Amino acid sequence: MAAPPCFLQALPPETDATDGDIVTFQVKVSSDPTDPTVVSWWRCGESLRPLPGHREMISHEDGWHELILSNVTEEDEGEYECRAENHRGHNSSFGSLFYYQEGGGTLTDITLEGMAAEGDGRQSGLLILIDDGSQTEEESLSGTPSFIDSLTNRHLSSV
Repeated sequence: MAAPPCFLQALPPETDATDGDIVTFQVKVSSDPTDPTVVSWWRCGESLRPLPGHREMISHEDGWHELILSNVTEEDEGEYECRAENHRGHNSSFGSLFYYQEGGGTLTDITLEGMAAEGDGRQSGLLILIDDGSQTEEESLSGTPSFIDSLTNRHLSSV
């Protein structure tokens, strides 16, 4: 009995990339060979088309489908969807591409001990640290970075 296409290999939930990277999204679709399947690619809800030198879509006879992004930029960041459709219905696989600037650091959130207790008069809040790459290899291997110790005794002011 014919059914909507299904994904034997789905998109990864998250993919990281930086300037100039090549990212390949691959899926494997299974469907009834007597019911033609159309596979399309979407980013942030908008249909994607091939773009020479930047975006290529390849369909293989064995059910594998690829979206290849060359020379990734910040504009490529977002949620990607691979949609497989036939006369019986459709299915989608989703994954996100996260762009970061090389050497620009990443965002990290941390919880400081004793700062989030409710009702004891202490302030609480979210601290976002930006890794500027200045941590030494020795600090990386020791576990907690040295600047955390100096932060645990500080109070957050009300915003």
